Amino acid sequence: MIHLKRDRKVLVGVVSSLVTAVIWSACFWHFVTEFKSDSFTKPQSSHSPSPYPCNCQNNGTCQNEICICLDEWKGDHCDIANFCERHKYNSAQGVFTFNRILVGQYGYSNEECEPHTLNANISKATRLCTENNRTITLQDVTLVDCNKNLENLMEQIMGHITEEELLKIAITTQILTSEPDKMTAENITFAAQMVEHILNQSNLLDSFQAAFLAITTISQLLNVNQTAFDPTNIEIFNITQSLTETLEDVLTDVGSSFSQVVQPNLAVSSIKLESGTTRGILLSALKGYDDTLVSKRIELNTNASKFLLNTNAEVQMFINVSTNQSQVGKLGFILYQNDKFFQSKVHRSINDGSRRVISGNIADGILNSVELLFNPKVSVEKATLAIESV
Repeated sequence: MIHLKRDRKVLVGVVSSLVTAVIWSACFWHFVTEFKSDSFTKPQSSHSPSPYPCNCQNNGTCQNEICICLDEWKGDHCDIANFCERHKYNSAQGVFTFNRILVGQYGYSNEECEPHTLNANISKATRLCTENNRTITLQDVTLVDCNKNLENLMEQIMGHITEEELLKIAITTQILTSEPDKMTAENITFAAQMVEHILNQSNLLDSFQAAFLAITTISQLLNVNQTAFDPTNIEIFNITQSLTETLEDVLTDVGSSFSQVVQPNLAVSSIKLESGTTRGILLSALKGYDDTLVSKRIELNTNASKFLLNTNAEVQMFINVSTNQSQVGKLGFILYQNDKFFQSKVHRSINDGSRRVISGNIADGILNSVELLFNPKVSVEKATLAIESV
């Protein structure tokens, strides 16, 4: 989707496991046609085939002489850990046990709120696993109030609250959305409204921390069963559309400072564009053993001179953008693992495959060109490409 919304231009492509892509705007028809034709010349590859065998470890699989690793492992041979190990945490509130936690993601305790509480069977604690300079560490444990549910939090966040209270609400919302099978349509609405409010109030918090918590919650909402996002439910339809627009605004806010956050169902990147420059930016989502998004498989080249084909990528987007001499711009990428927030009131999918949605959003910049490449893990005989305007 390319359309002018105030001073932004937005592109959205939808990709399915059957190579179904919906490109919004006819200006990409020429590119799509070339992509389908037999005469299409592939872009130069940035990865040359290795003359050595894959030698994949830790249950990695070899595809086209490249190791496809489980989420817990990375490296050319899947031999580098990408997780915090299973552990126990002792505190004055009790002992909490955590299973393996992937780098860049939150883990939830095996201990749950008691049956008589409002949040019965929800994890009592959460903990973030991070990596800095190749050192993997666990962040502090955060506990949830078992008697604060999403409805309570919604009432609280609409009043006058402090920075500390807003942070607690953001953390609690994240924990309360960690069990997708327990989420009702009402809970989805409450959670989406709170995340939108947190994003709008991110000036009260460290911008990266606020974004991380909000994106984690959005990612968890995308785990909820597809039927909960029935487009005929006007309340959910409106709030999810509003939430995606708010996320786009935050990514292209020149005042924000965070760069990239990757969660299992959502990856976002925000790039500052210096004034008076022209830049090529290439986003690549690499293939994995399964369909979840992990930070090790999201590659961002912010100084690409041209589109470079990565044979291990499932989705690639290259954007060439310019800024004038007087303004600093911002470019935001968003990759949704599925299209649950983008249900059509009119059209229905003809298959049950997972359809990724990728968007590039520009503020105070000039879009010169866009190139897209969809390279699914499973080869199929037929691919369908369509153009639709909104």
